[in-house]
Amino acid sequence: IVCLSSVYVGYLAALGLERNIVGVDNLDYISNEELRNNPNMVEVGNVGQLNIEVLLALNPRYVFVDDFDIKEELEKSLKDAGIMLIKCNPFRERTPLARAEWIKFFGVIFNKYDEAVLLFNDTKFNYHLLKKQAEKFQNKPTVFLNAMWGEQWDVPGGNSFQATLMKDAGANYIFKNDTSSMTLHKGLESVLERAHQADYWLNVGDFNSKHELLKSNANYGQFDAVKNGQLFNNNKGTNPDGGIPYWETSGVYPDWVLKDLLHIFHPNLEPHYKFHYYQKLK
Repeated sequence: IVCLSSVYVGYLAALGLERNIVGVDNLDYISNEELRNNPNMVEVGNVGQLNIEVLLALNPRYVFVDDFDIKEELEKSLKDAGIMLIKCNPFRERTPLARAEWIKFFGVIFNKYDEAVLLFNDTKFNYHLLKKQAEKFQNKPTVFLNAMWGEQWDVPGGNSFQATLMKDAGANYIFKNDTSSMTLHKGLESVLERAHQADYWLNVGDFNSKHELLKSNANYGQFDAVKNGQLFNNNKGTNPDGGIPYWETSGVYPDWVLKDLLHIFHPNLEPHYKFHYYQKLK
């Protein structure tokens, strides 16, 4: 197998198929230790800068890719070589459990469907238990997400995957009334107007500390979440090359994400809880 995104590594690893992977797009962004420590693992480049010769030399049976930027010549080259190009897009799903259910897709391909169903059913059961727990809390803290990229602040729409997670974790997402399932493009002033009094700020990009955040843009200091130190990022366990486990495995295990969020928004639940994906920025 060749994986042109770390997302596919997460699903395959959940089914114990790491050893079938012979190539990845960029090893820097892979978190799976078995793959990172494999001296024979080959980098083939991303779809836009793919090294076709290296890929063909690996002679894989399958190449997993999303269909965002697939060129006809790539499809033809792989087809002519007898390599199956499999387009799969879990990231297009609008709910966490819909993304997790893609494990069944991989189970069908690799004759592990029953195992995949069991994994998904466990995830779904755990997710619903946590969601019901969150529904019991009267306090619904407010939250906003992401950070500026250049002059633009991209925030998830109110019917998006991320908005669903916030709701299921018992939080009041600032942009929940924007009914789009797509990304909303905002300016700093627009977000500041809506979110300056929000209780929490999550998923703050590449930043690892409050100091880094404020150094990048002093205007961030106007948010109450910054003043009160309620900053959390989903980059726990980032490897030395920048690979983040969240992006690789959270689609498979949304119950882990939900559990993290539940303990962020309701910290008295378990004072010594160890986060899977999140860390508090200090």
